[in-house]
Amino acid sequence: MANKTCFKEHQKFSQAWLVILLLISNVIILRSLLKDINLDFTMLTKLHIMIPIGGLILINLLFLFARLRTRIDEAGIGVLFFPFHWREVFYSWAEIEKAEVITYNPIMDYGGWGVRVWFGKKAFNVKGDQGLQLHFKDGRKRLIGTQKPEEIKEKLVELSKTVAF
Repeated sequence: MANKTCFKEHQKFSQAWLVILLLISNVIILRSLLKDINLDFTMLTKLHIMIPIGGLILINLLFLFARLRTRIDEAGIGVLFFPFHWREVFYSWAEIEKAEVITYNPIMDYGGWGVRVWFGKKAFNVKGDQGLQLHFKDGRKRLIGTQKPEEIKEKLVELSKTVAF
């Protein structure tokens, strides 16, 4: 019998400040690369221009297509942070000691947003300062960022899981 999904959340990098920062950095980098362009390209010159432009394209695509998907059901919690995960990472309730919705400081606690490993702690977050903190029986901790903290709290209570507020 399939587990009924109780909670689903899909997030992406859509902050206005991030879009503005990417646009400004793209303009600055492209302008500096192309300001001394001339028609007499050597192969080395082409590489010096194409490699940074290729890097810029990859960074922009990363932010455009990155998605954090969280799923909570009767069996556990699933997380997929594309393109860093190609398959869902699943944490069963049997391995989780406690689940709590917390407010955290992304910069100070995890060094920013994204897939973060910071002084032994691991986080999957896209924006904001709210997250589902998982405490595992083996001592590990995982933080999953959320924009729906109240909804997660309700679902955890419905599932009768250990919850701290």
